[in-house]
This record gives sequence, C-alpha cells and structure tokens, in this order.
Amino acid sequence: NDKSWSRVHEVNVREVVRVSELIVPHMKKRKYGKIVNIASIAARQGSSDLPHYSSTKAAVVSWT
Repeated sequence: NDKSWSRVHEVNVREVVRVSELIVPHMKKRKYGKIVNIASIAARQGSSDLPHYSSTKAAVVSWT
C-alpha cells in the first residue's frame, strides 16, 4: 500500500540524503571526506516480493 511504500522510502532513501546534506558542508570546509552508504544485493537483483525495498536500495546505490 502507499503508506508502506512511503515509510520504506523515507527510511531507506530520504534519511541517506538528509545525512549527506548535513555532512557535505563539513567535508567541503575540510576539503576532504568520504560517505559510505550500505545498500543491498536487492538494489541490483530486484525482488518481486519486496519491490519497494529493492527500488529504495537501488536509489541509494544511484545516490552514492
């Protein structure tokens, strides 16, 4: 359902973006930094049982 999709997207994608947005200014100031995001094999090998999960993990890989 839509609520489930929204929740998974919020946790798996938006939070990754938010943390990046908070950290990047500090990295620029120091002229150094690395962000490592952890995804899942589901990002590359989708799951018909959990398409919302797979698609959000693919989004994290793309963001990274």
